[in-house]
Amino acid sequence: MQTGALAEAAHAEHDHEMHEGHSGHEHAAHDGHGGHDHSAHDPNAFRRLFWVCLALTIPTLVFSTGLQEILHLPGPRFAGSIWISAIFGAAVFAIGGRVFLTGAIAELRVRTPGMMTLISLAILVAFGYSVAVLLGVRGMDFWWELATLIDVMLLGHWIEMSAVMGAQNALGALAKLLPDDAERPDGTRVARADLAVGDLVVVRPGARCPPTAR
Repeated sequence: MQTGALAEAAHAEHDHEMHEGHSGHEHAAHDGHGGHDHSAHDPNAFRRLFWVCLALTIPTLVFSTGLQEILHLPGPRFAGSIWISAIFGAAVFAIGGRVFLTGAIAELRVRTPGMMTLISLAILVAFGYSVAVLLGVRGMDFWWELATLIDVMLLGHWIEMSAVMGAQNALGALAKLLPDDAERPDGTRVARADLAVGDLVVVRPGARCPPTAR
């Protein structure tokens, strides 16, 4: 079956351009989002970070005097117990917060502050103020807020990267369905990259129509 239809070729061109435009947008968005230290975009890295930080958050919550006052619970208190919440909260900041801090640095280097910069600003302020309170400044520390914020952000990035990887795998599977070449009406075969809008191609029963490359 011959398809000399210009409309079909134009439609194929439109689909291909949409695919290329989407890919370019996706890469540009990811570069802007960019500072993510996604450990080669592996959602498992965020999964591991999340569970480690969640485990460290538990003692931070248990020994946080601020959370105890909010919940009106006596909580475990003894000489030096205030340091337990600080130590574990600082550990969450160092382990889980690093990915956001490195991401913010990358965003600021290209002058495109985004979500990583915003998260980093929040956790830096919470960490700095909590350290100041620990050293004697009058106020209430934010160790448990800091730890839970990092946990939530890590969980969100874990879900995000899992979705991104799933979408990339789906696009890869679709790309494999595209034929590498096409047949012209005279029987010659040409590479898909050599097709243009207006070219006549033969699409035989059961075959796939290649998109134009330009």
